[in-house]
Amino acid sequence: MDHWSHGADFVCTILHKHLSSLKESIPSEKWPHTLFLQVDNCWKENKNTTVFRYLGLLVKFGWFKQTYMHSLPTGHTHEDIDQMFSTWNTHYWMSGLSSPVAVTNFLNWAYPDENKRPQFQMVQYCHDFKNWFKKYKTSLKGHSQFRAFKFILEKVQLDLSVSMFYKNNSLEETWKGIQTSNNNGILLFSSFPDISENPLLIPPKPLDLELIKDLIKNPSITNSFETSCTEFYLYLQSNSTFYLIEDPPEFLFSFGFFFTQMEKVVYNSEGLNREITTDEIEQHFLRYGIQNTDVGSIVIVNIPIRVSTFYFGCIVQINEFSVKIHPVVQRSEQWNLDEKWEELSKVTVEISMEKILAKDVKFTKTFILTKKWKNYLKIQYNL
Repeated sequence: MDHWSHGADFVCTILHKHLSSLKESIPSEKWPHTLFLQVDNCWKENKNTTVFRYLGLLVKFGWFKQTYMHSLPTGHTHEDIDQMFSTWNTHYWMSGLSSPVAVTNFLNWAYPDENKRPQFQMVQYCHDFKNWFKKYKTSLKGHSQFRAFKFILEKVQLDLSVSMFYKNNSLEETWKGIQTSNNNGILLFSSFPDISENPLLIPPKPLDLELIKDLIKNPSITNSFETSCTEFYLYLQSNSTFYLIEDPPEFLFSFGFFFTQMEKVVYNSEGLNREITTDEIEQHFLRYGIQNTDVGSIVIVNIPIRVSTFYFGCIVQINEFSVKIHPVVQRSEQWNLDEKWEELSKVTVEISMEKILAKDVKFTKTFILTKKWKNYLKIQYNL
């Protein structure tokens, strides 16, 4: 029934209810480690950030080790499901359907093989997943043209976060992520919701009662109704939400079979910079996490000084969109691995957040001789 818009919230609610019922009926030793979804290439219901993040949570909380979502090429999107729907269509034109309460008997007749028979349930509630994710989201743009997506766990600092990879279609070999030398996945979350609290329910919209009244007044239709179908519409006319429930399952999410507890979990602080204009920089911050507690840390800054395209600095203050830094330099014109580094405490430079490239740099001879950090910056930021 049209109590809710048929968008991402509706799709996630139905999918989660179905997976939850499977999770209760399938023994843990037989539960699959990978979820494959085949969907229409539709942005409103399927290929959107709400569905992406829902699939990410299934990985984060151990329901699956990885999840995949694929859209088949144009012209082939129905080839795996048309057999089931053609059976429905054929039998529908033979007998029709009087009301939702008649669907169960219709399915038993149209699909005599129980193993191939679809299961029917009325949707009794719809969760507001989109707004539930708002507080924890990262920026996701420019993925509307792609047809294949993969969601896995990636170790970030000491925590596990969910990364998304994508490619043009299922036939391509290489998965794409954030365009770095390491080809990291795109982090979907800045932090994670408390799964002991369910997302809110979306209030149901009122039905068009005039349509129901017109239906009941039409004897050419209602004469063929079974008593249960007539009673359904009469009840619906007086109470359009009678079959809905106000109290969904107590816990929407739980820890699944593949949940991995890290030795130590570091949660992102409230001071984490979530509103950064460039997607790559935001992803970088999620990995290197510049927080209020980082005052005193040594960072690499993307601002030219002397002959270098970047310099080292010591954080002295963190504001909402900027950082104040004391430069850390050597007095000589060229780096001398044996010479002391000096913090210019009387010189304060204020830079925007996205100019920080890395933090917790170790000023040791061994570390600098490897030059790994320098090559990393050259490749990632074209320095």
